Amino acid sequence: MPKYGVWLSLIVGVVLGLFAWQYAPRPVSMPHDVLQIVTQDHRKHVFMVDIPLTVAQQHYGLMNRDVLAADHGMIFIKSTPKIISLWMKNTRIPLDMVFIDDHSRIVFLHENAQPLDLTVISSPQPVRAVVELKAGQIVARGLHLGDEIKFPFKKYIRGLEN
Repeated sequence: MPKYGVWLSLIVGVVLGLFAWQYAPRPVSMPHDVLQIVTQDHRKHVFMVDIPLTVAQQHYGLMNRDVLAADHGMIFIKSTPKIISLWMKNTRIPLDMVFIDDHSRIVFLHENAQPLDLTVISSPQPVRAVVELKAGQIVARGLHLGDEIKFPFKKYIRGLEN
């Protein structure tokens, strides 16, 4: 009888482990591309950004990541300009947020959004996109309202689920 108990415990453990693995949060694979910010004094800052195209990818965003390089980020693109609202639920790294209008210009900056904070951060006007960067990049790179964004928006708008 003890022999069966050991085997039964082992089988139950494996089944529970597989169940937990199946539903554990994990990074979502998505396309990425180069985004360039050109400041008004003509300095160019290059970032590699992930591009969430599906609703699931957009909801997951940068959640559950522990590291984000200073030259990496994520861009959330909308098919038409609209108010974009974000929060830091399950986001474990502080972020800067750069809101971009339909003319590829920065129209709003939010610095140092805090990990796990449920405060909603919204664009004050309809925007085409928002870029999330590692906290401190707005100041370190001298970004300002009116700076230009160079990014192939049209390449990704057709594939959006929003």
